[in-house]
Amino acid sequence: MISPVPAEKRARRLCLAAVFLLLPLTFAVESHGSLASLLLARELVAEDVPSGKAAPYAGGEWRLDTFKVVTGGDPRLVMPQDRALVVARLRVEVLQEVAELWQMCRFSLVDAEGRRWLPLFLTLPGDIERLIEPDGHSAPSCGSVVLSKPSPGSQVTIEEKFLVPRAALATMTPVVSTAGARPHYLRFKPSTSAL
Repeated sequence: MISPVPAEKRARRLCLAAVFLLLPLTFAVESHGSLASLLLARELVAEDVPSGKAAPYAGGEWRLDTFKVVTGGDPRLVMPQDRALVVARLRVEVLQEVAELWQMCRFSLVDAEGRRWLPLFLTLPGDIERLIEPDGHSAPSCGSVVLSKPSPGSQVTIEEKFLVPRAALATMTPVVSTAGARPHYLRFKPSTSAL
């Protein structure tokens, strides 16, 4: 076996050192966009909104209008004993152009343990809809309201329905965020009405 010359040993050491330097550097450069996107997709900075109050967010004044808990008191509405249907409605006064700000609107419920419930995607029969809706008919969801292109000065109603455990209702808070305003988000203090 031929022993390597000092210049060859030096070159090998430099290459090994370069790998230890360049590999983390390459990872950092390549993942920078992904990390920025990840941070912007997360809800990190909460703004608490007291019950009945409005808060400025993403080009509008947002207020929790209705937080109605339906536990199945009507024979037409059959649901598991340990579950409740929550109808949450936001009213937003649009202050500026929001087409970009309201993209990827996310409206969810979060309990004290940090568990998150996403809205139901269903259409209810007309008589059930009239039973549980605050004014007898439903409003657009958070994700679809941006498609109506609300203009500045208009008022928009957003509504979502959630099926949640009854045990978590006491600590349940509605949370809303949009892509144009994340990592900031609104956390509402609800005053519930039950059916």
